[in-house]
Amino acid sequence: MAIIRISEKCTGCGACVKTCPQMILALDENKKMYVLDNNRCMACFGCEDECKFNAVFIKKAPIPKMSESEIKIEQNEPIESEYDVIIIGAGPSGLGTAISCAKEGLKTALFERLPNREVSHHNDGGILFSYPSATTIKRTNVYIELPEVNFKLKDDFINSRIDWLTIEGPDGYRFDDKFKKGMTGYICSKDKLVHQLADEAQAGGAKLFYNTRVKDVIREDGKIIGVKILDGPEVRSKVLVTADGILARFSAKTKIPLNEHTLGYIQYQTLFYERPKNITSGFAYVMGNIKPEDDFPPAIACVGVGEHIEVSLILYSKNKFYALKKPLDYYVKKILASDERIRKYLGNYADSLKFLTIKGTRLKRRELCKDVAVDGAVAVGDNWVSGGQLGNINSIANGIYAGREINKAFGRNDFSKESLNNVSNFINKDVELFANQIAKMSNYPTEMDEQTILKYFKIFSSLNYPTLFFGSKKQIAIMMMGIMFKSIFKLIANPKMFKYM
Repeated sequence: MAIIRISEKCTGCGACVKTCPQMILALDENKKMYVLDNNRCMACFGCEDECKFNAVFIKKAPIPKMSESEIKIEQNEPIESEYDVIIIGAGPSGLGTAISCAKEGLKTALFERLPNREVSHHNDGGILFSYPSATTIKRTNVYIELPEVNFKLKDDFINSRIDWLTIEGPDGYRFDDKFKKGMTGYICSKDKLVHQLADEAQAGGAKLFYNTRVKDVIREDGKIIGVKILDGPEVRSKVLVTADGILARFSAKTKIPLNEHTLGYIQYQTLFYERPKNITSGFAYVMGNIKPEDDFPPAIACVGVGEHIEVSLILYSKNKFYALKKPLDYYVKKILASDERIRKYLGNYADSLKFLTIKGTRLKRRELCKDVAVDGAVAVGDNWVSGGQLGNINSIANGIYAGREINKAFGRNDFSKESLNNVSNFINKDVELFANQIAKMSNYPTEMDEQTILKYFKIFSSLNYPTLFFGSKKQIAIMMMGIMFKSIFKLIANPKMFKYM
């Protein structure tokens, strides 16, 4: 739930109205934007991002139906005129970078547009996973440890362990899988995770500035040397780090070539319901050919069971926005009420779930980019990978790795593109392979025709999906051999499937 504020800068251009997937914005008789229903705002930040006049602001509330006066605005100390490192964005990668840079002794400032550290941007806090070669996750005593980057956090943001997974496809094709020995996954609260990361960064000496928007970069002789704060000062730095997430809108201002190969756009909304005690935590996905109404575009719907019941709808388009005739939450509710696969999974609870809140985001599909720097600036986190496939744990590891490489650049006194691009060494062959594969898998239902989707589920029903997230190289090799032995004749009979492997 979020609250939208409109300033006197509003010109009535209507860009915010057109971009709102909830259709809760309108123009009054004086051509000024107003909000029809703040309670249905899913906090995708589309209106704020699209406003060229900085007239729209979103205050994201940590609990539903919180009034604007109740939302805590974190008090900041005065912003200094210069820092060694400036970071844009207080998600896992930005905070990981802040923790690492501060630990290396660099004077570090992080700017975040959210009002405080108690809420995260997106509803992607469902599970913790790691790619092989990026880092592993070890839970010891009361800590989650990432041994490859020598980092640990208290584990109080974890709700439960995942030890099973269900994937359900068209026509009810379904398979359940247990995690293999040595594999681990956890359901977590992303709000609690980023809160703890923020505390860790601040305790290490980084300065965190919430409720602070950066509107542009400062250039000198073609090199980025700082940023301009909206309604605030200009601030100089040796290195600017953009950790602004999947859309990478601020990264675009730096001219880092992340957005040059955009493949499409995604709207992602989740409705959260109270989880009945009799329903076990885990995840079940319902994929492909969701058609709540005849003129509906390609979509994926899924039900997730973690701390809450989460019913999601993911819409894909090659264009920037959907021309939907009804609000996004209308379709999510309709799928919950009518899709027999979801109703079969939730049983008699489907009609009596207690609604809690609504969250959403916008994603951008892009080709993976290893060119993550320009002179004076470098990108970390979900900026460089398609569709937000990096994940929370890998984003933290990426940020910590980036901080160490940035410190080496200070040792060389070299902040050129070539020097800062060493941060991209985090993207090794294994990380690249898995990031691309997960991105492909996420979009199969919108890329395949119905016949191919049905064949896909028949052929790959033996796929151990969590192995891709949590397995070692050896486990993954054994898994792939098993799939090939079980499916090789089916694959030969359906050569089109090789395209999706």
